Amino acid sequence: MAPITLMPHDDIKGKFMIVAVMQCQKGKEEEMAKLLRAVRDYSNDKNHEPLTLTYRVTRGAGDKSSEFTVIEEYAEREGLKHHRTSEPYLALRNSGIIDSTVVTFYEEL
Repeated sequence: MAPITLMPHDDIKGKFMIVAVMQCQKGKEEEMAKLLRAVRDYSNDKNHEPLTLTYRVTRGAGDKSSEFTVIEEYAEREGLKHHRTSEPYLALRNSGIIDSTVVTFYEEL
């Protein structure tokens, strides 16, 4: 799967959030969870990503166990640009185990 290149709409200024729902290949759930934990831990470390305010990872239960939802919050656009160059993020994106991703941007009110 190609890296996500979407950015927030130009009218979103300052803080914004992303909700990304990812579906991984069947049988790859534990590998996906491990990769997402690495991204989460790196992203929440202010020494690595000072403009990332929140990075949370959830996993569906039962028959939805191959669905993962990531909730991200950034202080500004540069935070997301920086995030997408991190080693753990690139490892996830290049893993080949993600079947689909739906990304939605939300602005801070």
